[in-house]
Amino acid sequence: RGPPARHRRPPGAASCGSWASSSSIVGLIAVVVLVRKASGRGQKIVAGATARDAERARQLVDEANRQLLSADEQVRSADDELSFAQAQFGALKTQEYGASLQAARTAVSQCFALQQQMNTAASDAHRASLATRIMDALGTAMNDLTEKQRAFASMRDERADLPRQIREAREQLAEFEGRLADAKAELAS
Repeated sequence: RGPPARHRRPPGAASCGSWASSSSIVGLIAVVVLVRKASGRGQKIVAGATARDAERARQLVDEANRQLLSADEQVRSADDELSFAQAQFGALKTQEYGASLQAARTAVSQCFALQQQMNTAASDAHRASLATRIMDALGTAMNDLTEKQRAFASMRDERADLPRQIREAREQLAEFEGRLADAKAELAS
């Protein structure tokens, strides 16, 4: 019989090894292209998230600064108001107001220290965290002070209305005295 027959390839046909090698190269190129596209998208997503975080931090910092300035002004005006309230109502009735004012003054002072840290913070996350701490501290202290200010404003309004109340009470008393005189006259007859 002779030597085994060799399989002949048709002319222009590539060998299996050559085809597999070409497929591997094409696949490798496709993977590289996909990875580059994905990493580009990932970089865009990270950049977008970073920009959003920076904007959120900026908004929190702006709001914390606004609230701190407003609180400082409220404490300054409350100092004057406390002096007036003490003169009007006495030291005993203004003790709670004085304590609330002192707590607000302390909170504002501490928040100014936090503001300095916030303004020099290296990261957006740290600035946002400090801004939130400032707003929380101010919210607690200033709400209590505002409540005390409203109570004294109400007391002042009542005092301001006192002359009208006295006038109305005198009118009612005069009316009752007239009725009393009429009732006595009827009983006497």
